[in-house]
Amino acid sequence: MQSSRSALKSRLHSMQFQNNCGMRTYRLSKSPSTDSYPLVLDIDDFKDDFPFDALFGNLVNKLLPSYLEEETDASEGHGANDNGHLRTASDGGGRFAQGILEASSLTTFFSLSGAEFQKIYDLLSTQQAMVSLTGVVLWKGSLTSFTFRNICRRRYWKARLAVSIGNATASRGLEVAVANLQDYCNESVKEKNVVQTSCDYSNGEWIPNNLGPLYNGTTCDTIKTGQNCMVYGRPDEDYLHWKWKPKTCELPRFDPIIFLKLLKNKHVAFVGDSLARNQLESLLCMLATVSKPNLYYTNGDDNKFRKWHFDDPHNVNVSIYWSPFLVSGVEKTNERNYNTLYLDLVDENWAKDLENIDMLVLSVGHWYLYSGIYYNNNSVLGCHFHENCTEIGFYDIYGKALKTVFQSVIEKNYKHAVSVFLTTYQPHHFEGEWDKFGACPKTRPYKESEYGLEGMNEEMRKVGVKNVREVKLRADIEFKNNVRFEALDVTKMALLRPDGHPGPYKNPFPFANGILERVQNDCVHWCLPGPIDTWNEILLAVIKQHASEDKGKR
Repeated sequence: MQSSRSALKSRLHSMQFQNNCGMRTYRLSKSPSTDSYPLVLDIDDFKDDFPFDALFGNLVNKLLPSYLEEETDASEGHGANDNGHLRTASDGGGRFAQGILEASSLTTFFSLSGAEFQKIYDLLSTQQAMVSLTGVVLWKGSLTSFTFRNICRRRYWKARLAVSIGNATASRGLEVAVANLQDYCNESVKEKNVVQTSCDYSNGEWIPNNLGPLYNGTTCDTIKTGQNCMVYGRPDEDYLHWKWKPKTCELPRFDPIIFLKLLKNKHVAFVGDSLARNQLESLLCMLATVSKPNLYYTNGDDNKFRKWHFDDPHNVNVSIYWSPFLVSGVEKTNERNYNTLYLDLVDENWAKDLENIDMLVLSVGHWYLYSGIYYNNNSVLGCHFHENCTEIGFYDIYGKALKTVFQSVIEKNYKHAVSVFLTTYQPHHFEGEWDKFGACPKTRPYKESEYGLEGMNEEMRKVGVKNVREVKLRADIEFKNNVRFEALDVTKMALLRPDGHPGPYKNPFPFANGILERVQNDCVHWCLPGPIDTWNEILLAVIKQHASEDKGKR
């Protein structure tokens, strides 16, 4: 092993690799010590054209024996001490020092087993490693946690039991982790200094993604319990490893530092139903990988009104307002099973704070599907699924509500620029009764050819996009960008993700006592982490585009 380490140092000092331009030679900014280990790479070593492929190839191929060699020798005690315990790296650490990546850390991390593994994992859960071309902070969650979950087959998460990991598995674990890190760095290189002028993010496909999410159910404490799927025992995890690929452009990975920088000293408000809260909690989890959100206000049953603050240097406020119609209304109850909506009146529960909001993310739709009576100027306009009343459906009603909301936003006398985003309708994926086993059983995304956008899903999307397009044109002409409107057109990408819902795992370990014919399912909301994280990737991409446009006008 020691000779392999020396070989790694030597090769890192003057690395060569074949690329499309032929053979090129790179040198580290300073020579690694040949007398000490672990090898320490400074942040400066990662700048410019640093050869990530060569570095990570060496980490896998030289620092540890290959996976095949380990698998062959595992039964012969390869990599073990005389007492049968796995060997650990000489530093015994596995620590990520802030701002520094130690090549030995991954080795030690995947060499340890059982209780020692748990200690190191818990240590890493509170620390971070910086891999910097662009100052992006990569937390251990995206690099190691789901790799470990693969290794342990989720036993650690379910029972926190000590798990012995053979050297063969350890080598494979390192290989996977390094591949994830390599993909991350290469993606950062590709995205560096790239500003897209425009992009149709709505049209694309879900493709496999080795990186996995930025966070997990054990590292984020703002996830509503019903959406914490992995912690609640969901056995499959492929749903975590898909990326939305627009057909005409690239969708960058979410960068929490950039988001907080662009929203510095601003208030971001999510307004709508429980899917608005779902999207908010996704954002909080991703931002929490670099800065802890401090909850400073809560009100209403089930905490329907909450506010968080991200401290200096960010000074960003993020809030959620419960408003399932956006306009004024009375929600259905068990005693009165229909909604009452006042389409000419905006819901003041959130609108009263408009002057203090810099970015508004609206997300509603599913509450419009219920039975309802609709009023306009104190007169009954019509009903939906209600006896003794003219049936007028809900598409036009949804459109009228959006017009009222957008008009209310425009009429405010702002002292600052305001951005308004409408997250378009997100389809559910119930296949039968909500409380029957197998209500949403899919474990992979649909392909576009398998499931098309049609019917109610298409109509609800059209209403949202149409109204945003109209008000956007009006705002651009009349108000000189004081108020900016955009549609987060997620309907199609949401439609193609039947695998992303909690299903029966809205409750903890629903099949602990065997398969039940009747079990509650959630085929509406999204697992966290899950597909809804992509909505916020698009949100950030559009914010960056706006910032670039504004900079060009100055």
